[in-house]
Amino acid sequence: MSARPEHRVPVSSRAAVTERIAAYRESLNGVLDEQRGVPEETRRLLLRELLANFEATVHDNVLVNGQPWEEAPDDDDVGVMENLLDDTIVEVGSRRRHGPREILPHVVRRLKAERRLMVGGWVGGRTDGTDSRWWTISQLRPTCLHL
Repeated sequence: MSARPEHRVPVSSRAAVTERIAAYRESLNGVLDEQRGVPEETRRLLLRELLANFEATVHDNVLVNGQPWEEAPDDDDVGVMENLLDDTIVEVGSRRRHGPREILPHVVRRLKAERRLMVGGWVGGRTDGTDSRWWTISQLRPTCLHL
């Protein structure tokens, strides 16, 4: 058996279809004007139903970039996503350029602290040298930790 041929019209943009629907709405608005025997309220309801059915039928019978109308992204959504992606790329590039320079002082401080722990280090007190105690690894005693 052969595959069922696609009956929907392929389009490349939701905006183009929406634009065409708006143009046809103008034509459809005048369809019921010639019906003199229909009350105004009924005419308005019929016109609203006619426009809704027309729009739903168009949406059912088009493929936007190979996708049904409901699944196809809005043209605005695609633009927003592309802008977000561009901004993210620029931000990541900037981080790669500036990150190592910002991280380097922290790494150096950490390495110096580790070296002091291995050789001897400063415990407690203030940084101006008062009330500070220096110790070496040989002075450390094992302590029991009660958890």
